[in-house]
Amino acid sequence: MNSPQAGAQKAGNPNPENEKLINESLIAECRDMGDRIVTLLNSLDRVLGAGLLLIAITATVVAATGNTYFLMLLPFAVSIVLLYHAFINNDIKSMGAYKKVLEEVIADKLGSPVILWESKVVKLGKKFNRIYQNLYFAIFALALVGSAWIALAQAVTTLRQGHEHAIWYLIGTLLSIGVGYPAVVIGAVRADKNAIETEKAVLTALGRAPKQPSP
Repeated sequence: MNSPQAGAQKAGNPNPENEKLINESLIAECRDMGDRIVTLLNSLDRVLGAGLLLIAITATVVAATGNTYFLMLLPFAVSIVLLYHAFINNDIKSMGAYKKVLEEVIADKLGSPVILWESKVVKLGKKFNRIYQNLYFAIFALALVGSAWIALAQAVTTLRQGHEHAIWYLIGTLLSIGVGYPAVVIGAVRADKNAIETEKAVLTALGRAPKQPSP
């Protein structure tokens, strides 16, 4: 003979114990995702700080010793630092999109928004964040253009001076710019698209229809 609880499950009513376990798991996953985002942000700050320090030390050595050949390494160094930034930024934005969906699901299940950073609070500073990001990208663009100009000027100067390996210095500089800079730009642009795709994929996996963008 079937119990009332089994009959309720067959009728589509969720088991209270299972529902409680699901809710606890979602909250735990959401909090864990927040911790991972903070860890990545801290790692990003340390690497960017180390990269800027390395570039500053290189510039100091060049100024003190007059060995301007090191300036041709600027595009490579800047590309490495910014490419790592784009890589970590991509993970942070994708995790943020994932956490946003989890927060919305938890709010729907509990009937109250107990966790709402990505789904509510971040949106409040959307206008400021857009200005901040534009300024951030402008600084990155200046770093790319400035380092490329300095390195190419040094490579051309070396070539004019008739240095034995000048042509290889020029080729290496051009390769650093031609390969590293497009990778940085693609990584920066792709991060937002990956975040949108992540949100859609999580919504689909949870059986929720992706929200249509407002006109």
